[in-house]
Amino acid sequence: MVAGDIVVPKWFFGFDSAIYIFVAIVGFLITYYSYKMYATTSKKQHLFLYWGFKIISIGFLLLAITRIYSYGIVLPTCTDECVLTTSGSAFTITDFGYWIYFAASLLAYLMFILTSMSEKIRLPIPFILPVWFAAFPYFHITSIFLLAFVIFNNILNFLRNKNMTTLLVLLAFIFIGIFHMSLVVIPINQTVYVFAHLFLLLGFLSFLFMLVKVLKVGKSK
Repeated sequence: MVAGDIVVPKWFFGFDSAIYIFVAIVGFLITYYSYKMYATTSKKQHLFLYWGFKIISIGFLLLAITRIYSYGIVLPTCTDECVLTTSGSAFTITDFGYWIYFAASLLAYLMFILTSMSEKIRLPIPFILPVWFAAFPYFHITSIFLLAFVIFNNILNFLRNKNMTTLLVLLAFIFIGIFHMSLVVIPINQTVYVFAHLFLLLGFLSFLFMLVKVLKVGKSK
């Protein structure tokens, strides 16, 4: 096994794709509510949030589709675990799904950084883009780095505005960060893969609950 390989417990192979589809559906719901907030407030943060979740949801959906396609090829080679590689010499449909997911996720996290920053601040994206293009073999580590910036800004936001909305946003990004941190240690313990996906679900659901709550409060005023 080399850098870039994905190790999945055989009994969970298939359930992860179902989770990706569900996460994509939740993500598209988040994009819908984010755009409604942008239409109401015209704030750039909400527009970045809209594009971030739209991009990452497309990535998860394509990942799920390509994973489903690859079942018949991968399952016969599995023992107690299934190894999906993105580092082979031949470019496969599974590779396509993962690379699109990698690119979509990292681009979405850049959008989330912009969301968590003041509108007056400009992020040096031309400097950052070459870094994450070169970091695909270390996708989860790069994701943790980007999300750490988002989480730090949201901690500050929560300390300034201690309410349920800022707490839910903070928890959402922490859960997604735990998802990536957990996948880093998969070669040590494959069962972590299952818990990682549960945290991914919690992250997206926390964000969806926050947006629905904010829009309901806005309508009641």
